[in-house]
Amino acid sequence: MSERNPINMVAVSPTGDLFASAEGNTYQDRRSDSWVKVGTSQVRIWDARTGEAIGRIPMEDNVDTVAFSPTGDRLVARTFKDVVVFEVIGQKEIARFEFTGQRTLSGSVAFTPDGRHILAEAADGVQMWPVEGTTDRLFRHGSDWPRYQPSDDGRFLATWSRTLLRVWDLETGAGLFELAFPRLKYRNFLFSGSNNDLIAKTDTGLVRIPWRADHLIDEACRRIVRNIEDTEWRRFFDDEPLTKICSRPTIAEPESIRD
Repeated sequence: MSERNPINMVAVSPTGDLFASAEGNTYQDRRSDSWVKVGTSQVRIWDARTGEAIGRIPMEDNVDTVAFSPTGDRLVARTFKDVVVFEVIGQKEIARFEFTGQRTLSGSVAFTPDGRHILAEAADGVQMWPVEGTTDRLFRHGSDWPRYQPSDDGRFLATWSRTLLRVWDLETGAGLFELAFPRLKYRNFLFSGSNNDLIAKTDTGLVRIPWRADHLIDEACRRIVRNIEDTEWRRFFDDEPLTKICSRPTIAEPESIRD
């Protein structure tokens, strides 16, 4: 890398043979109170074996971060106002999307696991655009620029802030689950396994968060250790037939993944 230029983020291709750098920076000079441009706003693609630059994509604005698609043939770059999708070979622009609402100087960007959509932190939630299409979606988390994680099968999206977790259906945009928790109790979340179990990181280890309907029913039965009585059922479900939800109650404690 003979050319000196500020690098804000680096992404590695799925095969590990390429990496891309997000470049360009601007800072505020305290003495003159003016904004100073540093380096060139661009994305560069590098051969990981030789360290040589094999592609360069000029950008109008500083590039905050970049990410490869799951197949490695596409690249997405994020600036403070938009995200741009390119072909890796030839660097042809495929799509460009602008953020709605308030803009931010930084944030992440990623492809969904199937490579069909782009995800990015945005004002009031996580914004999603189809790579080939026109309909975008904003998952309104309730706070600006939450963190996010899609499930490996591309069906669900988890968004979280310091005190709130939400799970969404990626296809319909419907909210499926919400959990409020004490400030900083959970540090991170990820989906795990074919059942899309939701794992949370704490200061002491990992815990499994029940979020699907069957998991929540099991958890409710574990806590009350009995079936719902007829009067309780009528209070909430009126004329619906009484269902013995907790036919086999258990008092087992939730499984701890790591102490």
